[in-house]
Amino acid sequence: MSYTQKALIVLLVILLLPGLFWLVVYRPKAGQYVNLLSEIQELDQDIAEASEKVSRIPEIEEEIERTREKLERLDDQYPRTIEPFYKLISATAKKVGVDIMSMISGEKKDEEGENLAVRKHYVQLSARCPYRILAEFLDEISDLPLTVSVSGLEIEAEEDLLPKLEVKLQLTAYLSREED
Repeated sequence: MSYTQKALIVLLVILLLPGLFWLVVYRPKAGQYVNLLSEIQELDQDIAEASEKVSRIPEIEEEIERTREKLERLDDQYPRTIEPFYKLISATAKKVGVDIMSMISGEKKDEEGENLAVRKHYVQLSARCPYRILAEFLDEISDLPLTVSVSGLEIEAEEDLLPKLEVKLQLTAYLSREED
């Protein structure tokens, strides 16, 4: 083989080597590189979305806490049973000095034709107390955490009871409707 032939073969190998490198190594890796770039972009988007969600967690936790507090206030304002009402009325009467003679549970009434979340419960209360204490008692009832209204009031002054009065109150307690 002559020097020219050898030089041509070496030159041909030198020229073919980059082509072969491109064909065997670079081209397959370039496709993988493009796939990896698109995968990186997708992961970056997922990270951005996750970061946004994570940054909203304290805001959501605050909203959950506010909703819990609101539900607790509603549960205090509209209890499920009448017992908290009796306890609060008795404690209020004792606090201001009203002598409760009787507390009779009346009818439970759901408003007809309305789809309300509360029901009315009537209570007839008989007590003895002076005028001033009666006024304090009514004022305290209006400040109770649960919803109560005075729907009837009778005052009788008898000679043998003075300075105390015989008082009959018709109270209406609003309770949350029991789930069916």
